[in-house]
Amino acid sequence: MSTSSDAEAVSRHRAWLEAMLRATSDETARDRAIEAHFGLEGGTPPGAETPPGAELIGHHPCAVDAIVRFLRGAAVGPTDTFVDLGAGDGRAVLLARILPDV
Repeated sequence: MSTSSDAEAVSRHRAWLEAMLRATSDETARDRAIEAHFGLEGGTPPGAETPPGAELIGHHPCAVDAIVRFLRGAAVGPTDTFVDLGAGDGRAVLLARILPDV
């Protein structure tokens, strides 16, 4: 259950993220700013895929912009269950939580 302070934090993050998404068309710079804001910097940057193991696929990180486009296109809402099967830094789940009504 969310507390009012959680809701306020989500609201602040949502407003900041929406402003960042409108601020620049440079996806790389925007992703870096968003990663820094949410403490995700230092993860595997988009385009820096890791090779697959013997029976595994490699790690292919997704850009923030692509995740936001997906959430908006899929109409993920606050009553939906969002499952991220990735093995990255959790940015998809974080964005789904912050933008529950995109």
